[in-house]
Amino acid sequence: MSRNYLRYIIIVATTLLIGLVITQVSWVRKAYVLEQKQFSYEVNQVLLTTLNNLQKADGDSSIILNPVVQEKPNFFVVKTHYVSDPYLIQSLLKMEFEQSAIQEDFIFNIYDCFSDSVVYCKNVIYNKPENPNHVPQLKWNKEQGHYFSVYFPGHSNGLFYQMEFWIYSSIILIVIIAFFGFIIQQLLKQRRVNEMKTDFINNMTHEFKTPLSTIAISANALNKPNILERPDKLKRYVQIIQSENTRLQGQVERILQAATIEKENVSIKKQPINVHDLLERIIEVFKVNIESKKGNITVDLNASDFTVLGDEEHLKNIFSNLLDNAIKYSPDELDVIVSTQSANGKIEITITDKGLGIAPENQTHIFEKFYRVSTGNVHNVKGFGIGLNYVHLLVRKHEGNIFLKSELGKGSSFILTFKTV
Repeated sequence: MSRNYLRYIIIVATTLLIGLVITQVSWVRKAYVLEQKQFSYEVNQVLLTTLNNLQKADGDSSIILNPVVQEKPNFFVVKTHYVSDPYLIQSLLKMEFEQSAIQEDFIFNIYDCFSDSVVYCKNVIYNKPENPNHVPQLKWNKEQGHYFSVYFPGHSNGLFYQMEFWIYSSIILIVIIAFFGFIIQQLLKQRRVNEMKTDFINNMTHEFKTPLSTIAISANALNKPNILERPDKLKRYVQIIQSENTRLQGQVERILQAATIEKENVSIKKQPINVHDLLERIIEVFKVNIESKKGNITVDLNASDFTVLGDEEHLKNIFSNLLDNAIKYSPDELDVIVSTQSANGKIEITITDKGLGIAPENQTHIFEKFYRVSTGNVHNVKGFGIGLNYVHLLVRKHEGNIFLKSELGKGSSFILTFKTV
């Protein structure tokens, strides 16, 4: 499956899921509005029927215009001509609510316009112990007569239970989307790992093939009958075989070291190390390579505390890997700077080059195993993609930190910090 094809699948699937989420949210919202409208309609009908029955009981045949007013989604006020028997109103309300299948607790009030006060208040509970609730404040218009009101304090909870199907289905949908996102993330991660492993194998084949071919050519040359008559040639071919053999051993050792440290089997023998002295010795070795390429290396060791507890061999490998990368990734302008400074009880070591640099989208992955920044389909600089992973793991083993500052086309700086003693 090609990368573009997988990307299209992810985009289409994500678009469909977003559409599904929008649809679900729209359904839940519409369901809520419908439930609220249905509740308001049913309560209005109950209150109108109750008022009608109440007027019949009082012998009142007058017509009241717009007697029911909904002040809030769960608060209704009914205008009447008389302060009727509160127990009669309460019993009529309860009977009508039960017939309408509205089994919500409600607070029932009666307002008397002559005394300008609430003359009756009752908390009507369905199969629950009574518990007084606060009723919203309302400015009664005493000039328009008497009122009774109905307030449903638990209406929101009741509406929740009526919509539980929609709510639970939304939760399930969210879980499915989260699981889908996790699966996609794992697929992309696995694909990236597979690509990096394939790239590693290809690079390893190339790295091993070149010295093996050189060794084979030199070995064939040594088999020639007249080779003993030319000691200079014999010596040269032997030196080539030794050099390529050393190169192969180094490559194998790097792979084995990375595998060992990843399995937490690496042994760190900590002892006081003079970082400045170690850096100077390493730089002296690399100077030959840098100067042969007409490059320049600047050393600026300014740290006042430069002794750390660490393993000299591993620290040497850390600095050597970073210097080797600085050289390899500086094809045009080979200018390397190695500097140190003290900061908050630590030594800060910076290795800077003016090479290719690393794009921001690649910087978060460079310490991953097998990861290599690609330029098209071919890596211009050969390698295994384990050097920086190895460096990162060893720095952590020494309880240090490593950071990258890089700008594409302008170079990179690797900053290492270790506690000093």
